[in-house]
Amino acid sequence: MKKLILAFVLLIIPHSVSASESTHYLSEIYSVQYKSGVEIISTKEYIDRYEQKVGEIMVPSVVYGIGYMRIGKNKKTKISYVCLYNINAKPFWGYVIPR
Repeated sequence: MKKLILAFVLLIIPHSVSASESTHYLSEIYSVQYKSGVEIISTKEYIDRYEQKVGEIMVPSVVYGIGYMRIGKNKKTKISYVCLYNINAKPFWGYVIPR
């Protein structure tokens, strides 16, 4: 009976994956660079506290992860990415590394 209830609860809970602000930021940057629509899909994402200054900007956290990138209608490629966030929790620098 417990397994049946657990299965029912798992079916009811929505399993949607939402993109983070860093993937939106990187998609916008690389769309301009490639002059085509770029879609970045995160599969795993991690946040580390950094709490140091980079130049004049205080960087409280670094977000990094792995996922997929699709440029236009091309095939998906595996990527790793990193983003630095400012004190207002907005990304100000990011980079995508093909794997």
